[in-house]
Amino acid sequence: MFVELFIVYPFISLVLGGISAFFFKSIHIMPVTIGVICILLMFTLYNLSFWVWCVLYPLCAYAGGTAVKQSVGRRWAGE
Repeated sequence: MFVELFIVYPFISLVLGGISAFFFKSIHIMPVTIGVICILLMFTLYNLSFWVWCVLYPLCAYAGGTAVKQSVGRRWAGE
């Protein structure tokens, strides 16, 4: 459980945020999706202390999307 919370889930959030930003050209889709998934997991698999991770994982996805947006540069605008 320790490895999942601190390594696997943040890495998956970061990668999915980058992938969704690249394909959908929006950095907001995946953080919202991951936030909803985390809240559902909090009520079904984990307890209320998972709420902290429900905030941090969407932030990781947002960071991944922002990194992809910055690395793509001018091609993002279609130029």
